[in-house]
Parts: sequence; C-alpha cells; structure tokens
Amino acid sequence: MRKLFVLLALALLPLLAMVAQTSEAAPAHSVALSWTASSTACVSPCTSITYDVFRGTTPGGENMTTPIATGIAGTTYSDTAVTLGNTYYYVVEAVEAWTGSPLYSVPSNEASATFPPAPLPPASLVGTPN
Repeated sequence: MRKLFVLLALALLPLLAMVAQTSEAAPAHSVALSWTASSTACVSPCTSITYDVFRGTTPGGENMTTPIATGIAGTTYSDTAVTLGNTYYYVVEAVEAWTGSPLYSVPSNEASATFPPAPLPPASLVGTPN
C-alpha cells in the first residue's frame, strides 16, 4: 500500500507543478507620467504647489471632477490601475494651496498610453495517460 501511495504521489508531481505555475500573479503594468513643474512661484499666502492627475479612456475624456491622484508634490506619477488592451489619456493640473480655497491651473496638454491586448490562451490542450 505504501509503495502504491509513493507511485501515485510521484505521478501527481507534474500536475501539482502545473497548478503552481498557473497560480502565479500576472505581471504588473503601469503608465509612468512626468511633467515640468509649474513656473508659478509660491509666495505668501500660498503654502504649497502640488499636482492632480486625471485619466480618461477617450481623447479629451478625462473626468475633471475626480482626479486619480491628488496632492502630488513632485513631477512624476505612476498609474498602476491600467489594463492590457486599453488606451488611457491623462492631464495634470497644478494646485496652489492658499490659506483659503486652492487655486487650480488650466489642465496640461494631454498625454496618452496604449497597451496591446494580452495574448490569447493556448487551445486544444489534451492529456494522454502514460
């Protein structure tokens, strides 16, 4: 009985290895955005200049009421919430923080990034007993 169990376990090893391979995480995709800092000098009562990033899926279709990132202190951002097979469009606004309400610049020029679709899965897989 023990010998049968060992043989069965050895026979199942390739299947277990295949299951482990299919459970690996898919590779991450992202869009790296960078821009030139606003040339506006932050003078009192301005407390800081940060940036908001907006994304859309059609040209000019960025949702200007809901940024995907706010308060960015630098001039780069990485959008990791992207999917293969899609095109994304981006604009950035400078935000000048005051002691009262913030002041917003007009949006930057639009940038886009297109991801190719993921490859199709293999087909016609057949298992043959040995």
